[in-house]
Formats: sequence, structure tokens, C-alpha cells
Amino acid sequence: MTHHEHGHDEVVERQVVREPGDSVTSYAAVKYGFILLITIVILWFIAKYLLPIITG
Repeated sequence: MTHHEHGHDEVVERQVVREPGDSVTSYAAVKYGFILLITIVILWFIAKYLLPIITG
């Protein structure tokens, strides 16, 4: 019975260590990915529509 409890502890320990790192990394990647995408779209809009009007 001691062996079974030890095996169970290892599985729980791996899950606890692995999951928070993955979720934080995924959150940061999605967050900064959207910030980058919005920045690129804004710069494209300025270059395509506003600069020709200003420099007209």
C-alpha cells in the first residue's frame, strides 16, 4: 500500500507543477499576440487611409 500512495503523490505533484506554468505562458502569448495584432492593424489603417489625406 505504501508503493501505491507514493505513485499517486508523484502524479499529483507533476500536475500541480505543470499546469500553472502552461496556463500563464498561454495567457501571456495570447495577450501580447492580440496587442501586436491590434498595433499592426492600427498602423496599417494610418498608412492606408490617413497619410494620403494628410499629405494629399
